Amino acid sequence: NQRKHTDLRDPSRDGLSNQGFGLSIDQKVSNEAALFARYGMQDKKVSRFDQVVTIGVQVTGDDWGRGNDIVALAYGASHVSRDFKNASPSLAGYTADASFEHYIEAYYRYLANKNVSISPDLQLIMNPGGDSGKDSIVIYGIRLAATF
Repeated sequence: NQRKHTDLRDPSRDGLSNQGFGLSIDQKVSNEAALFARYGMQDKKVSRFDQVVTIGVQVTGDDWGRGNDIVALAYGASHVSRDFKNASPSLAGYTADASFEHYIEAYYRYLANKNVSISPDLQLIMNPGGDSGKDSIVIYGIRLAATF
């Protein structure tokens, strides 16, 4: 992340970098199903969320005669950094009182032909921004992918 950041504890310290790492594991458990897990972390001094974990499963459409289609379900949690919790009233205008932002995502990838796929997507975000007083957010989406 090449963007310059501000120290959450000391806003006079500006122009800081953010560093982190991520780990991604995918494991096929049968001809039709695969599990995945992701973990990432970044500098808690400049990041609202300092750690994130995601787990999920994806299944091919073999059982319903659509072997090239995929249905997937994932759960994730982003840990609200302690420094952001302390700075949130002045920085974001609300108090980040939750330890985690939680989210669930489900999608279906429909392979229309060998070059085009369409993926409807549904996401639910709970404790958005680490604010337990905010309503959950529902996001509907659709992705169109074309390869040539």
